[in-house]
Amino acid sequence: DSDSDGVLDFKDGYPDNAGKVKDLPTAFSGLSGNLKLWLDSREWSAIETDGTNASNWIDFSGKANHIDQSTTSETLNAATMIVVTKAGALTPTDSSAGGIQLSDSSVYDEVLVFDRVLTGTEKTQINDYLTNKWGLNTGSGSVILTFTNAGATGRYGPTQADVDTAYSGTSLDSQVTVSNGIQEWTVPVSETYTIEAWGASSGYDLTGSSYQGKGARIKGVFSLSAGENIKIIVGQQGANNSRPSSGGGGGSYVVQTPYNSNDSILLIAGGGGAPENGNNGVVPTGQHGQIGTNGAPGQYGSTQGSGGTNGSGGGVNPGNSGGGGGGFFGDGTDANPGGSGGKSFINGGAGGTAYYYGVYGGFGGGAAAYGNGGGAGGGGGYSGGGGGDNYGNARSGGGGSYNAGTNQDNSSGVNAGHGLVKISYDATSPGTYSNTVDTIPNKVLSNFTVSSNRTLSLTDADGNSQRKDYVSSNQETLGFSDFGIQVDLASDYDPSNSLDGTGVEIAANRDLQVGADNDINHQLQLGISSVTANGLRISG
Repeated sequence: DSDSDGVLDFKDGYPDNAGKVKDLPTAFSGLSGNLKLWLDSREWSAIETDGTNASNWIDFSGKANHIDQSTTSETLNAATMIVVTKAGALTPTDSSAGGIQLSDSSVYDEVLVFDRVLTGTEKTQINDYLTNKWGLNTGSGSVILTFTNAGATGRYGPTQADVDTAYSGTSLDSQVTVSNGIQEWTVPVSETYTIEAWGASSGYDLTGSSYQGKGARIKGVFSLSAGENIKIIVGQQGANNSRPSSGGGGGSYVVQTPYNSNDSILLIAGGGGAPENGNNGVVPTGQHGQIGTNGAPGQYGSTQGSGGTNGSGGGVNPGNSGGGGGGFFGDGTDANPGGSGGKSFINGGAGGTAYYYGVYGGFGGGAAAYGNGGGAGGGGGYSGGGGGDNYGNARSGGGGSYNAGTNQDNSSGVNAGHGLVKISYDATSPGTYSNTVDTIPNKVLSNFTVSSNRTLSLTDADGNSQRKDYVSSNQETLGFSDFGIQVDLASDYDPSNSLDGTGVEIAANRDLQVGADNDINHQLQLGISSVTANGLRISG
C-alpha cells in the first residue's frame, strides 16, 4: 500500500512515485495466498495510472515487472493458477521441466498465479471478478450493469472512492474509474448491448415534491466492441428550496470516443425542469425531461428562457430568473442576476450555482435557481431546458434527449430523484476460463513457452539501429538495408563448420559473423557479450 490509502497496490520495481500507483481490485483483498504472477493482455495501465512504464503483460513473480525482462522462473511449493482464454476451456498440463507450461500466449487473456492453494470461496471470488471483467458465459443469461450516482449529490458527480464503495460486490466491482465525476467503463466483449438511461428530476420548492419536473427514460440497442471506453454521467437531482423555485435536474449521458460529436453519443436522457411556487397546481409536459432532442422553453410567464437546440444550452429571462440547462455541446446561459447555467457534457457537466441560498442545479448540466423566489433552473440534456421566469407559478423547461440506438423505447417525465444508467447484454461470449489448477510440490508453474517470433537488432557505434522480425524455426534472409548487409538465418547452423554465409548462431561470448563464400575481406564480425531475449508477443 505505497500510497497509504488502505488498498493494496500494483507495485514491484515500479512505480517509484507513490502518487501514480493503481489499486488492486477488491476481489484480490483478504486472500490466503499472495498474487505472484499476473498477466493481463488488456490492462496496460496496471503499473502506473498515467500510463508510464506500461506493458500489456505484467509479471509479479518478483523478478521484474515486464515478462520480457524475466530470465529465470520462480519455484513455488504450492500454487493456484487461474487462466482466462479466448479459445475455450484450458487445462494446463505438466511440462517436461516439471512445471505447468502455457505454450501459446496468443489465446490467453489473463493468467493469475497465487502462492497458496486458494479455498473454494476464494476461487469463487476471483472467478466472479474475471467473469464480470471479461464478459464470460456464466450460464445465467443476461448480465445487467447498473450505474448510479454512487451517493453523490449536488453540482458535481461522485469520486472514485464513492464509486468503489457503491459498486463493491457488484458486477461493476473494480470495473469503473472516475474522472471529475464522469464514470468510465471498458466494454468487456464485442456484443449487442441494451442501454437504458433515466434523467434526474428537478428539486422542489416550498410546495412539495408533487410539482417537480421528472427525468426522461431513453432506451436503445447498440453494437459495442471489446476494449471501447465508455463515459457515463448519471444525472443528479437539483436542489430543493424552502422558498419558491428550485434547481434543474441533470441529464444522464452515455458516450463513446471521441466524446465530442453527435456520432459519439449512444444516448442521453434529459433532466427535469424545476417549479416555482407550486406551478398553480399543474405540471406541464414541457417541465419534464423531453424525448425529442430540443430542450423545452420555460413554462408560463411573459419572458421565459428559450430551450436549447442542436446540443446547445438553454436560454434565460433577462433578470432574477433561473439559469438555462446545459446541453451536450453548449453551456446553459447564466441569468443576470440569477442562477447560473449548467455546464455541457464536453465541459464536464457540472450543475449551476444559485444566486441565493445554494439552490444548485444537479450534476449533468442542471441549472441553478435564483433562490430567493425568482426563476427556477432548467434541466440538463442533449439540449438544455430554458430557465424559468421571475413570475409566480412559472417553471423552467426540461432537457432534451438523444437516442442513436435501434429498437428505441423512450418516455418523458417518468423518473423522480437521481438518474440511472443500465447496460445489459447476453453472456454468450465464446471465451471461458479454466478450472483452477491446484499444484503439488515440484509440479508448479516453472516457465512459459512463448511463440517463436523473434527480433534481431543491429546497432552501430553511432547509435543507429535497425531491427528485423523473424521466426526462429524458419530459414530466413534478413535485409538490413540501413547497413548494406543481409543476415542469413538457419536453425540447424553448426558453428564448428566453415562459415559459408548461410547460417548464423547468436549466443553469448561468441562472434556473430556475416559474410559470403568464406571471403575474409567481405565479412562483418560483431562481438556479442550478452544475449537478451525479448518479445512476448500478444495478438488477437
